Amino acid sequence: MALELIPRILFDTAVFIDAANGVLEKGAPTTRIPPSDWNRAVAHVDRNFVHAISPYTVAELLTGIANADPNCFSQNKVALRKLRSSFRSHVHLPYTKYFTLREVFGLPAPYPDNLEDNFDSKMDIVLDATSLNYLTQIRFFDSFLSGRRYQANCSRIRAERIQADGLKLTRNKWASDMLVPLELADTTENLSLLNLRLDACFYWDELCHLKARNTKCDLEKVIKMQYDLSQLNFLAAQDLVFVTRDSALVKAIAKSNQANRVMLWNDFLRTFKK
Repeated sequence: MALELIPRILFDTAVFIDAANGVLEKGAPTTRIPPSDWNRAVAHVDRNFVHAISPYTVAELLTGIANADPNCFSQNKVALRKLRSSFRSHVHLPYTKYFTLREVFGLPAPYPDNLEDNFDSKMDIVLDATSLNYLTQIRFFDSFLSGRRYQANCSRIRAERIQADGLKLTRNKWASDMLVPLELADTTENLSLLNLRLDACFYWDELCHLKARNTKCDLEKVIKMQYDLSQLNFLAAQDLVFVTRDSALVKAIAKSNQANRVMLWNDFLRTFKK
């Protein structure tokens, strides 16, 4: 008899930031997640899901801490603490290249020796540290900051090329481009698999293209939008649910075949809140 798999749930980075703001009573009251709501959500997740930690969420929170006011170090760690310690159990998701090769194509895709695949110890170092200055002195954040700059630069080059050339996005061209970093053949079967399993990514990328083609658009906003492509990639796993605070994202991917596994935080609360 096969064991029933427990579904994984992935929260967007803004969920942890808004939950931290609820504790700290920072930011606009309408965007805070009150501790009472957060506690109910955690209890629901612990009963029904396994919490999935994305490397992109870890990187975003760590770079945010690195760039924030050192005098507010304790407060700036609250979101990271919620990511690390709120849930009874968790799993770490691989970077998207390795995730897609494994989940979509069923390939082994082992990590290179120098690539981190479990961020628990990294998060613990930050949470246990007494000052930001110490972490800065030991150059703890260097790899995260470098990776973030590289990701931003790639996104900027892509957005600028789209704007300069007025490039339109087609499904086949999009899927073909996705196959390049995966080092897979541009076959009909591979294209079909990507279009099926990464459907939400296509719809969000289509919106990124549409905005970037507008010469009056602020490309920095498009660059930030492109970060979400990495998170949406995890929807290729058919057991995974993604919870976000971004209503524009939910609207953009509403026609995708993964839309039923993407929820706004408030809608997620309504599924179990009395």
